[in-house]
Amino acid sequence: MEAQSTGIRVVMNAKTALELGCPIRGIVAYTSASTDKAGRSVPAPGRGVLNIAKEVPSKHPLPLLDINYRRRHLRFAAHRLTNEQEQLREEVESAKAQGQPLDEEYIATCVSNMEKEAS
Repeated sequence: MEAQSTGIRVVMNAKTALELGCPIRGIVAYTSASTDKAGRSVPAPGRGVLNIAKEVPSKHPLPLLDINYRRRHLRFAAHRLTNEQEQLREEVESAKAQGQPLDEEYIATCVSNMEKEAS
């Protein structure tokens, strides 16, 4: 058990929690500790999670790990944003030409939505 700030978290295995009737607020999938190898409870400075983490080779690697894929994806997103901005400009000009200018709030909302999607 370790206390931090004003809260206390009690971690125990599920069987013990059920036997004691403790409320289960969450499930911890994996735990590990990087210690000083002297059996102390204070974690030692060092590589931390890098001591445990590893990449498992796959027959079909994730495309998100491929920098070329990510570059293409970013270019595509930038191109799409440019197209959407151009369509909005054309829509505004068309509405003005027809004598029905668009509401500034509508235009601001469209621009805001484009920015949210782009981020």
